[in-house]
Amino acid sequence: MKKDNNRILFGALIVTIMLGTIPIVTAESSSETQSYAAARRDVSINVKIVFIGINRSLVDKGYMTWNNPHYKYQSYLIPGINTNVAFMMNYDYVFVDSQFENNFVSYLSSIARLEKCSNVLWNLTYFGIDENLALNYTSFKITTLNTLYSADDVERWLTDHADGYGGLPSNGYTLIVADLSSKVPSVTAEQYNAIMKERIVEATPHYYNKTFTDPDLGIVRNRRWMTSWGGHTRLYYIDLSAGPSLVTTQLPIQLAASINNIDFHTTYGKNWLNQYASSYVYGAVYNLFTPDFIYPINYAKEYGIKIIAIDNRTSQNQPPLEKTIDTNLIKSELQKLLSFSKVEVEAKFSKITDYPGLMRIIIDSTIPSTQVPSTEPTKAVDATPVYEWLNEEGENHSRDFFNITRNIDEYDIPVFVFAFDDNYQFAFTFKEWISDPSEGERTIWGVSLYDMVLIGHSARDFDRGDMLVNEPKQPGKGYGFSNTIIHEVGHMLGLNHPFIYDPTEDFVSSVMAYYPYENTFSQFDIDALQRGLADQLIIYASSTLSETSSILVNYMSVNSARNYLRAADDRYLQMDYSGSISSAYDAATQAAQAKTLSPSFLVTSGLLIGLGAGGAVGLVAGYYLWKRKRPASASAERWMQTEKSAFQHLCPSCNQTLTLIPEYQRWYCQNCKRYV
Repeated sequence: MKKDNNRILFGALIVTIMLGTIPIVTAESSSETQSYAAARRDVSINVKIVFIGINRSLVDKGYMTWNNPHYKYQSYLIPGINTNVAFMMNYDYVFVDSQFENNFVSYLSSIARLEKCSNVLWNLTYFGIDENLALNYTSFKITTLNTLYSADDVERWLTDHADGYGGLPSNGYTLIVADLSSKVPSVTAEQYNAIMKERIVEATPHYYNKTFTDPDLGIVRNRRWMTSWGGHTRLYYIDLSAGPSLVTTQLPIQLAASINNIDFHTTYGKNWLNQYASSYVYGAVYNLFTPDFIYPINYAKEYGIKIIAIDNRTSQNQPPLEKTIDTNLIKSELQKLLSFSKVEVEAKFSKITDYPGLMRIIIDSTIPSTQVPSTEPTKAVDATPVYEWLNEEGENHSRDFFNITRNIDEYDIPVFVFAFDDNYQFAFTFKEWISDPSEGERTIWGVSLYDMVLIGHSARDFDRGDMLVNEPKQPGKGYGFSNTIIHEVGHMLGLNHPFIYDPTEDFVSSVMAYYPYENTFSQFDIDALQRGLADQLIIYASSTLSETSSILVNYMSVNSARNYLRAADDRYLQMDYSGSISSAYDAATQAAQAKTLSPSFLVTSGLLIGLGAGGAVGLVAGYYLWKRKRPASASAERWMQTEKSAFQHLCPSCNQTLTLIPEYQRWYCQNCKRYV
């Protein structure tokens, strides 16, 4: 009898285990789990191309689309891995009517400002050698009568009059491509040919300009040489007929066509035009609409920008260090970028004498004064020994200044700011070079090194207005640190320069650009980072759900995760990336919770002991017994933090979940056997 009873109990246990672990499958849940199985996301990006001043008969939509980027695999450029996101481009073409074009040209004429410039250098020209085209990088001087249009005003007009080209898409980007060479003052082939023959001639180019004021020390500068602009909205405007620009060293379309003997009425001339325009489409798509990240991106509920400003000056009559950093501005601009989280900015001010060890490193890292022909002597502090002294894997003195936390609740960014004497700034060395002499910038204002930011301005930067050449001096005006800090923190968060694939996009309303000296992030920056974080969270939640069986005790979590994923995708498709992040985070949290109650997790965790108490009830009881067995106090808190953080930390190489090593606060891939 006892034997029979044991047999009955054994059979009941088998049934109980089956009831406790068999997935609860409905017609809906089976297909949904499958749909989220892919670790890679394919994302459609809509690009509306609007032509102004370009004859529609010259544009072959099919041929141009074939030339345009079809897809792009997004990357983290450092360390050189993909983000598991592939962008698929959809193009739409619109040609404005003559009334819109005439209204636009009339508006440009109403805001035009003329400026005569003498001895302006053009750095790139073309000339013939043995009937072949060659590049001439030697500079020469000309006189120009520039027509300048306010870049911000032009962007605002094109946005306000979007009805003239069918409106701005609710789920895509607008790229406006114009040729105004016959409508507004422009450099002509005749002027160019005369210049090349060294005749006296006044060229008449047009540009888009912007005036900026440094937010800290008030120097006012003009940016005159822009040929494109955008970024306040999801619109970007390129004037193919503007320039040539000293910044991009690209010729306007009328000169490019003349030099290459292009006749638009021929078959090849039409193809050339489409290829020429596609080259600019490529730059906008790669740099602005689907940019790569410089570093891996990290989601957090709060971002802390911790600044230590160290005064290394002995100069008199210099502005106080406190006036060179505007923490309110820095916080405001970063909060726009990180609208889904909280941003805190704190700054401490001190003197280099407060840190004898650091002072010694600065003194020992001063580069001997060197001079390249026709340049000022280079006065610099080598940034590498300073970084090694601060870096965690070097001498790790950064811990003397900050307690840095990096997890899903808080992500801190340390910023080390130095005010140097004279014209000393940071520089890096490479072989025999100090920085890159080919760029003409042998020193730098700042650098993002992923674990920290190093910034160094000179005493001359603070009173640069006293040293202006060819324009009125601005006594007591100069450049502070705020713009540089915002720029470098943008890099730390993952943002790239917007001109790495094409210099045209340096003309964008972004602090990440060089030329405009903007303090704000463009809409393209905001989209890039927020879309990237939404992708990261959605990929994790989707992958986790695909690996998780739905059983009685986790059914609610699985269902909740699916609902949040739907909401995340819906918001994503409407380009509400901040809202998508919120829903995707909830989806990831619910998916992670569901996985901890899945059969595979329970088996590996020893949770099936609870099944002997009778089906699902026993499973729940076993789960709570298991929870009570977890380590207490600090170790338990660390374990919970690791579990909470892990969902958004996947190895970019193998897509496996990373392990947080608490001692180093770094993520380690057990599969690849390396830190990420």
